[in-house]
Amino acid sequence: MIELWSESDPFDEVRLNDIFEEVEYHDLEWIRSAILDTCDLPTLVQAFRSKSNLDPWVEFEASHLAGDNEQMASSLGSVIAVTGCPLSWRRTWRQLIRKTPLSFLKKIVAEREAALQGKAIIRQDQTVSDLQFELYLKKSEDELERTVKKELNSRIKRIFKPLEVAKLHSIGQIKELEALRNTFPNAELAIKGMASQLIRSWNFGQDAIQLRPTILVGPPGIGKSQLLHQIGQVLGVHMATINVAGMRDSNIFGVSAGWSTATPSCVTAAMADGQMINPMLVIAEIDKADRSHNGDLHGALLPLLEPSENSHWYEKFLASEVNASRVSWVFTANTLDSIPAPLLSRCTVYSIKAPDQHQVRALVTSIVNGYADKLGVDRRFLDLTSGDIDYLESTFPQHKSIRVLSELVKQLIDERHNEMGHA
Repeated sequence: MIELWSESDPFDEVRLNDIFEEVEYHDLEWIRSAILDTCDLPTLVQAFRSKSNLDPWVEFEASHLAGDNEQMASSLGSVIAVTGCPLSWRRTWRQLIRKTPLSFLKKIVAEREAALQGKAIIRQDQTVSDLQFELYLKKSEDELERTVKKELNSRIKRIFKPLEVAKLHSIGQIKELEALRNTFPNAELAIKGMASQLIRSWNFGQDAIQLRPTILVGPPGIGKSQLLHQIGQVLGVHMATINVAGMRDSNIFGVSAGWSTATPSCVTAAMADGQMINPMLVIAEIDKADRSHNGDLHGALLPLLEPSENSHWYEKFLASEVNASRVSWVFTANTLDSIPAPLLSRCTVYSIKAPDQHQVRALVTSIVNGYADKLGVDRRFLDLTSGDIDYLESTFPQHKSIRVLSELVKQLIDERHNEMGHA
C-alpha cells in the first residue's frame, strides 16, 4: 500500500511509514471491515475534490470500488480509518488519495457494478419462504439458578423457546428501503449505506436481516428517530429504543436476579418482546451518556459489538451466557465529540444534516401521507394549499427541524378542516 501511495516519492513514503506505526489495532480492523461495504462514486469524487473534512465520508464508501484489487481496497480503507486521526494526518491522506486516477476508479466501479447487478438479477425473483429459528439462551428454565427462576415472569419466559430470525423476503424490501430517500432526503447517504449492506448480504445468499453497528449523528429534530422507525417497519424487524441520557447502565445491561432492583438487560427485553433473535436496538443520545451516573456504558457496549464476544455475552439478570450476535445496533447522537474512539471505530458513522429549504415540499408530502395513514383517511382529504406550502418553505430556515415542520403541517391541516366545518 505504501508503494502504491508514495509513487516512488521518498518524502511521501517516509510520511506513510510514520503514520502506519501510529495506527491502532482497532483502526486496522476497521480498514478490514470497511471493505465489506459499498461505495457511491459521485460522493467519492466529491470527497476527493472538495472536502477538507472527510468525517462524513465513512465505511459504506469503500466496498465495490475495491473489487479484487487489494491495493485499492487498502487505499480506500485507510482513508476511512483516518476518521479519528489528527487534522495533519487527514491532510496527508487527502493529498495522497488525489494521486489515484479517477479513470481507474471508474473502471473498477463499472466492473464491480456489472458483477453485482448480475448476481442481483439471478436472485431478484427469489423469495424466502422457510422460517429459521435460533436459541437466545441455551439453558432450559430448570438449569437456571434458583434466584433467577424466582424472578421470571411470563414475558421473560418467551426467551426459552427458539426465536425467529427475521429475513428479507425479496429484493423488493431493499428497494422499499432505498425509496425512503424520498421521505428523508437529508438522510440519503445513510439510507444508501444501509441498503448497500443488505444488498451485499442478499447477493451472497445471506437473507437474515442485520445491520453493522451504526451511528447517526446530527442536530436534534432532523428526523433520525423517525427514519429508524421507518427502516424497522420496512424490514419487518422488532425495534426497541433506549434513551441513555441520564440513565443508569443497569437499565441497559440489567441487574442480577436476587436484588430488589433485578431487571433483564435491554437485549433480553427486546428478544422477549419481539420474539425475534435479530431485533434492532436503538440507543438514543449516546453522546449524552453521563459516565458518573452510567458507569462505563460505552466500554460495556464494546463486547456486544464484537463478533468474537457477542455470541456468548454474559447477561447479568439471567446469570448465563446468551447469543446476542444477530442484534442490529444503531446509536443516535448530536455530536461525536464525547463518544470514545474504541466505540467509534466499531461503528459506521453517517452524518445527517438539517434538510435544505428546497427539500421541504418532499418532506411535506411525506408528512401528509403519514398523517393520512395514522388517521385512516385518503390522502386527498388532507391537501394543503399552495399558500400553505409557501408558508412552510419560507419559515423552515427559522427552525430547520422536521419535528417542527411536522407539527406545523398538522396544525395547517386541522385549520383547513375547521374552516370547512364552519363553511
